[in-house]
Amino acid sequence: MYLLTQDKKTLCSFGRIEISMNLSFKRERQVCLVAYPLGTDNALNLVTLGRYSDEESAMQELRRITDALAAGAEVYELR
Repeated sequence: MYLLTQDKKTLCSFGRIEISMNLSFKRERQVCLVAYPLGTDNALNLVTLGRYSDEESAMQELRRITDALAAGAEVYELR
């Protein structure tokens, strides 16, 4: 399955998805979904899939991704 990032600028295959806590330049707490592309575990190759206001919102999006995988979707567009 391929993932289309929240900003609709990147389409990627993935090996692993994680929830990551980040601070923006404005010191606002952001929760991001990040993906490691297939065949790499190198943090330099991370793709930010989407940014969320809290961890629960990111978890809901991760659940929607897993539901799409289970349903056999070819592409999932992040919200």
